[in-house]
Amino acid sequence: MTDATDTDREALRVWIREGLARKGIKPTRLAREIDTATTTITKFLNDPFYKFTPSTPVIAKLERYFGAKAPRGVEDGGLLPAGDIEGSELDVSQLSGGLQAAIKGLIGSRRGVEVWELRSRALADAGYHPGDILLIDTHEAVNAGEAVLATVVDAQDGTRRPLFRLYQKPYLVAANTAPEFRDPLPVDDRYVIVRGLILGRISWRHG
Repeated sequence: MTDATDTDREALRVWIREGLARKGIKPTRLAREIDTATTTITKFLNDPFYKFTPSTPVIAKLERYFGAKAPRGVEDGGLLPAGDIEGSELDVSQLSGGLQAAIKGLIGSRRGVEVWELRSRALADAGYHPGDILLIDTHEAVNAGEAVLATVVDAQDGTRRPLFRLYQKPYLVAANTAPEFRDPLPVDDRYVIVRGLILGRISWRHG
């Protein structure tokens, strides 16, 4: 985000520094552990002329890592909550025994399968809803019209954001007619990358 006010940015800097102090780590380690570019954290904290605020996906990662909510902007256009993230990868070992067994049975002998929780309504008309657990095969070839997990890379700071869409080569399109999902995204394998095929979903509320 680049539209946060100076007050918003300073509040975020203070919050990050407090989180670093609690963890007893340096910014370079923080960037490594949340899988984002080092300069995204270090330049934001240390360079007074750096005007880019960490993007919403980076803030969401920070919130999960620190176990605390980031400060919200005092005006519209300030810092956004983590709810804008379309999904998050799950640690299967932390799920209930029954759910682990179900996932294991569905995956079988497949390799390269990731387990995600969907938060977006982008695929609602295709039968996928927030809270669904998705099995993503990162090795399977993807055909036109199939639902996929994609990655969108921020050209400025290298932040990676997950996206769930239908693959209509060479575009990603939503299965939802809401205005925010209207624009197709061209797959260029640089900034918009198809990660894997959605094998199926488990509608299981596990929170």
